Amino acid sequence: VWVPIALSLWLAGDIGSGIGMTAYGFIIIGGVDNVARFLLQKVLADIHPLITIFGVLIGIPMFGFWGVIFGPLLLSLFVLFFNMYRHEYIPGSTAQPRVTTRMKSRKFSIPRYKKTKENNLKTS
Repeated sequence: VWVPIALSLWLAGDIGSGIGMTAYGFIIIGGVDNVARFLLQKVLADIHPLITIFGVLIGIPMFGFWGVIFGPLLLSLFVLFFNMYRHEYIPGSTAQPRVTTRMKSRKFSIPRYKKTKENNLKTS
């Protein structure tokens, strides 16, 4: 959003405000976006920030724009499968696949259908 505003300020001749908006966009908005993304991925998905960085750096050359999304996802799956392999097939390995149990406290239940006389449909 800030790019069109900064561009319109530059084109309107208000160079000082255009420079200010560009600096604000790069430093404040870009910085908060990058820091918040890494923190949210660490807190919500328990993904190390380096997996995200390397996933994006590897994913963009391989998949183009979609590498931003699929790069970190595929890299985190690779790390998960590698740890599972080490845990299962390498004797004496202390590697444990990490499983988050944040949803463990919530209990989900499927309501059961109880057959009653009102539920029976009579066809006559």
